[in-house]
Amino acid sequence: MAVKEDPSLFYSYDLLPLFLGYKPGPIGTVSGLAILIGGIFILTRGIIRWHIPISFLFGIALFSAILRSINPDVYPPVIFHLIGGGVLLGAFFLAPEPVTSPVTPMGMVLFGFLAGILTMIIRMWGADPDGTFYAILIMNAATPLFNYLKPRAYGRGLGA
Repeated sequence: MAVKEDPSLFYSYDLLPLFLGYKPGPIGTVSGLAILIGGIFILTRGIIRWHIPISFLFGIALFSAILRSINPDVYPPVIFHLIGGGVLLGAFFLAPEPVTSPVTPMGMVLFGFLAGILTMIIRMWGADPDGTFYAILIMNAATPLFNYLKPRAYGRGLGA
């Protein structure tokens, strides 16, 4: 991502071709529109739940909005971060993967939000220009901790 090296290059990007996939890039991350259509499809079919993708995108949007408000000449707008790189692929297809993601709704929301924040930290100050995949991998290691975030049952069950 050349924008990381020279932030003024952002102004030469047109967001519509970036979203439609008229740019070179790694397979599966080029066309944001195709990934978004596939993501909405698996959400509506009930294959994944909404908690992780929405909180992941919210974490990225919140962090990038804060950075943009601090210095708009250096940090690209929110939409650039949401449609560029592997963010949509990570949000809809990698982060909600059922084996390595939390099972409780609160754990899913925290997992997605913190993965979004970590993605932005890696993007802005790390060595990798995208950071989505590393952030999800790191958060997958913390999944057992998120699974403990569930309401405790008080009292006695029917069988006791």
